[in-house]
Amino acid sequence: MAGTIVHLAISNEIKKKYNFSDRFIFGSIMPDIRKRICEDRDATHYIEEIYLGNNNIKRLPNLERYIKENKEKIAQKDEYVLGYFAHLVQDRIWFDKYISRFVEFKADTLGFVYMYSEERMVEREYWVKQMYNDYAKLEQYVLDKFNLDKNDMVQKMLMQTSDYKVKETIKSELRDFDIDKKIKREVLTQNQMDEYFEECIKETIDMYRNLGI
Repeated sequence: MAGTIVHLAISNEIKKKYNFSDRFIFGSIMPDIRKRICEDRDATHYIEEIYLGNNNIKRLPNLERYIKENKEKIAQKDEYVLGYFAHLVQDRIWFDKYISRFVEFKADTLGFVYMYSEERMVEREYWVKQMYNDYAKLEQYVLDKFNLDKNDMVQKMLMQTSDYKVKETIKSELRDFDIDKKIKREVLTQNQMDEYFEECIKETIDMYRNLGI
């Protein structure tokens, strides 16, 4: 669930290392774009449920299943497929190691989460709204850190497809979001995001190496 700008920024760093084209970055945002076009998130993100005991669960991308289903294209170094995989790696790290710092997901209350900062069960959408508000606050920091021009990135992504729904969804996902000033609590910090960036880039490179990329 890392924001689209975050996915773009991380994937752009990986693109530079491997001298990939913009097709790679396009692939790296497509899980979320497909989800927004009303495809099932469990399918677009290869979700598996992992039961942890005490009624706690994690819902994470199954990377091995993606590799198995796309083995030939990965071997051919298909940039779209590798970009898509990079997104799943980023989401798996995000939900496995970072989201668990803020909330617990319960197997029998999927519409709710236990929020550590408030020490209570809250509706999932309440927590999601706080997270996305933080994404909006941190967006300029991410753009500055990676020296990205948002409008330029949008245009590059739009050039990768002729599909009207995909184009419109990309523009919607990368629009300027309003910050809800009534939400005072910040969940994410710049230091946490820096840690996340470094871990995602390293883990993706390591996994590519294991795949012969």
